[in-house]
Amino acid sequence: MKFSKPNVKHSVEQDFFCVKVTDVTKIQVDYKKLYLSAVMDLHDNYIVGYHLSKIQDVKLVEDSLLYALEIRKVDEKLSIHSDRGMPYRSNRWNELMVTYNLTQVCPEKLIVLNTPDNYGKAS
Repeated sequence: MKFSKPNVKHSVEQDFFCVKVTDVTKIQVDYKKLYLSAVMDLHDNYIVGYHLSKIQDVKLVEDSLLYALEIRKVDEKLSIHSDRGMPYRSNRWNELMVTYNLTQVCPEKLIVLNTPDNYGKAS
């Protein structure tokens, strides 16, 4: 199955009315871990979408983005800025970018996974 390639930029060159940023953070509650994915509007710094889950997966970031898109109906083309974490490189995330005509903005520099051979090194 062939997927459409999303529109990807490496810097924010757009009016902040149309830019959203997203990330995932881990929250320790007693002996349990929860993961919070949030989408923030750079124009007014409001959280416009979020989702809390016991596992960090693509569905977590997908649900927070869909919630943000449902809450904030915008006619203009949106840019979504994220890091290059695994959920943001998945086929499902790319399908969302194409389906909703979103531009993904991410940093150019890739961080190499920490393995015994390259521990602590960045490319």
